[in-house]
Amino acid sequence: MADSLLPAQSGRIAWIDRARAVGIVLVVLGHVHLCDVPGQAALRMIYAFHMPLFFFLSGLLDKRRSPAETFRRSLQQLLIPYALWYLLSYLWWFPVSFLRHPELFPRSFRYAFLRPMIGMLLGLGTETRFGFYVNAPLWFLPSLFCARMLSSLIRKGKPTLQALAVLLFAALAVLLSQRRLLLPFSLSSALLCAPFYAAGICLQGKRLPLALWAKLPLAAGALALLWFSSRSNGSVDVNTALYGASPLLFYAGAFAGIAAISLACAALPGEPSRLVSFTARSTLTILAAHRIVTNLLEKLYAVLILHSSERIGDTSVWPLWQGLILTALVLALCLAAAQVVERFFPILAGSRRKKRKRQTGIEKELAGGELRE
Repeated sequence: MADSLLPAQSGRIAWIDRARAVGIVLVVLGHVHLCDVPGQAALRMIYAFHMPLFFFLSGLLDKRRSPAETFRRSLQQLLIPYALWYLLSYLWWFPVSFLRHPELFPRSFRYAFLRPMIGMLLGLGTETRFGFYVNAPLWFLPSLFCARMLSSLIRKGKPTLQALAVLLFAALAVLLSQRRLLLPFSLSSALLCAPFYAAGICLQGKRLPLALWAKLPLAAGALALLWFSSRSNGSVDVNTALYGASPLLFYAGAFAGIAAISLACAALPGEPSRLVSFTARSTLTILAAHRIVTNLLEKLYAVLILHSSERIGDTSVWPLWQGLILTALVLALCLAAAQVVERFFPILAGSRRKKRKRQTGIEKELAGGELRE
């Protein structure tokens, strides 16, 4: 991906910025535990397509570099932020979860340090027999790294061979999922989502020659297909490469959700607002920080409102309307954090601090308009 979780470069495409912003809002809402019937239905629809949407947008923005260059850039843009955010998350998890809840975590060096660090190296956003994760949403960064590398490795083949490779990737992911096998670095998820990444690449530079009156009905039809597939296919979790009851329903629903968001965002006139643009370029920070912020707000709610200091934040459940309020609060705090990251710690967002060029005396005079012939 090059870059659906990364700051957009010059020549931004308005609808992609809107789609990235919508996608990250759905990521945050999807990690709020909704307990009522409308909330559960919303979660089924969100999980059916929100991470495939990011793989698709990443394919749209893929620069088609060589494997070596892809690795070098992905190291800076994905793996270094992944490691740093994971270590920061560990510094939150250790006092807030490990120390405060001995009933959940045995008092040993293995549970205090080794298993979380093994979890980071495995790059799987779920607990395994070897380790566990302290910030589950970070799984997407190593998975995206794998998707980028797979794409760069098959790029030199003929289009027919590339399409066959993508189908084989998806078939392998389905086979592994049926046997409950997960590959390190969330490679299983990358294989499952290879068709979405490839679709993004295929649509690079393409324009949709549809009038506004045609885009909105098509978006509504795609949304209806998403609703139907999410009801029929059951639970989907791309994190663990679970596609639901049927891989065909999974891909149909995910592509329908991608189409609905893309068409709706493309139908909106003008440029996105500053808030939407900033949200779009802050998606990596929001992805990495939102579970910590959610956990913090839930704990504050438990202590200040419920007067229960023992309640574990990540087990809180909410009706849909309260979940929407919590999502808005989490996003506001994450955007504030993103401003700090963008200004002072750009490495956390996968970018480098721009070095200010030192001006010579002549350049200073030119800049000040003081040099005269």
